[in-house]
Formats: sequence, structure tokens, C-alpha cells
Amino acid sequence: MSLILRLMMKALWNRRMSVALAIITLSLSVALFLSVTRVQQAARDGFERSIAGVDLIVGARGSDIQILLYSVFRLGDATRDFRWSSYEAVLENPQVDWAVPIALGDSHQGFRVAGTTNDYFEHIKYGSNRSLAFAKGNHMTDLFDVVIGAKVAQALNYDLGDRILVAHGTVSTGAAMHDDLPFQIAGILEPTGTAIDETLLISMEAITAIHVGWESGRKLKRGNADKLRADYAAGRLGARRLTAAFVGLKSKLRLFRVQKAIQEYDSEALSAVMP
Repeated sequence: MSLILRLMMKALWNRRMSVALAIITLSLSVALFLSVTRVQQAARDGFERSIAGVDLIVGARGSDIQILLYSVFRLGDATRDFRWSSYEAVLENPQVDWAVPIALGDSHQGFRVAGTTNDYFEHIKYGSNRSLAFAKGNHMTDLFDVVIGAKVAQALNYDLGDRILVAHGTVSTGAAMHDDLPFQIAGILEPTGTAIDETLLISMEAITAIHVGWESGRKLKRGNADKLRADYAAGRLGARRLTAAFVGLKSKLRLFRVQKAIQEYDSEALSAVMP
């Protein structure tokens, strides 16, 4: 046995470079596998902490990952929006319990602005199904009310009643500013540890209002705040387009059926992502 062992050791020594390379390659492969597994788990945990209680996320036809990134984490931009009529068609599905629209594309001081409805504060949850809570103030009641996340308030030293301007796109100064229609902070959310902390929320009608006169992609005329408020009160200032929609179902057993129905919608190409 000792002779065999000595022969094996001698053979290994004679091939020490090949053996060393094999050991290094195997070690790197194991390390890479563990790293990828850890990243996957961290991504899954991060997503589960970021949003809860949502069964489907609807967006214009595109990559599932891209839809998740811009709708949940506010990373990147949508390839395109989709029509409000398509959103209404999703709502008409008898298996849909609720839906919350999201309209992205504007910003304030480097933070994303999202158009939505007050249903956002009721249905969108995070972590272990925790509801959003207000540290100060409340949801939107006026056309030009804005609710801000905890990090926005902390970074910019904002408080209730402060007035802010929204920028068209991600540019924060100059001609891209919606400087004729200022917003007033109506609420500040409690910290969530999610992208909501870095988001400013306004109504879908406000998204429509601030883009009146921007049909060509740049501002051609100033908005009239009094007229827009009158249109808002009369229900004439409806939403036109949206970027994504969070959907909750009456029964998770119908999840695949509803997803298939949305993705086969005839009037517009849509994607329905299962978080």
C-alpha cells in the first residue's frame, strides 16, 4: 500500500501544474456557483420586500425583467406606454379584484415621479404584506397634491405644504420643467426600505394636466391651473395612457387564465408578468 501511495504522490508531483490548475478551476467554479445562488436569493428577497399582494404586473409588450425593473424598482424606462382603454379592459375581467395604474416619465431633483390613484395606498404593500403608512399628512385630494417617499423628504428637507416643480422626463432645469403648474406636498410616507421611499406620487389626472400643451414633445403653451382644476372637478381630465398596472385577482387559481387573456388582448400588445 505504501508503494502505491508513493507512486501516486510521485505521479501527482510530476503533473503538479495540471493538478494545481484543476484545483483552481474547481474552486473558482464552486465560488461562482455559490455567488450566483446568493445573488439570485438576494434578488428574490429584495423583490419580495419591495412589493407584496400583487398577482400580475401589466405593461406594454416587452421583456418581463424590464417591466419588473421600471414598475417596481423604478430602474430604466419603459419602451412605450399603453392605452387607458386597455387598462379598463383588464379591469373588466371578472377575475380581477383590483388594479392600480402607474404612469412614469417625469422626475423631481433626480427622484422619479409616478402618476397613480389613491388606491395605491390601499392595495400596494411591501415586506410581509405590510401596508403603506403616512408619517405626515394624507393622500391626494387636490389636482396638484403630491405624496412623497421618506428618502425624498429627508434628502430635500421637505415638509407638508412645501411647493415643488415636476420636470418633464429626467431633466430638472430649463425648458423641460413644468414650471407653470407647481405641486404642494400633501403627505409624506413612512420609510419602507423600497423604491417607494425615493418616489413622488401624483394623480393620473395630474399627469394629464401637466402635459397639456406638450403633445409635440415640448411645451407649446402654459397650463392654466384654474381651468385644469375646473376640468378635474367636472371629471373632464381623465387619464390617457399609463406605463404599468399592478393587478390583484379574486382567486390565485385563475392566475394563468387571466395572464393568458391579457397577453392575447386583441386591441393592443400587452405583457402580464407574474411577480
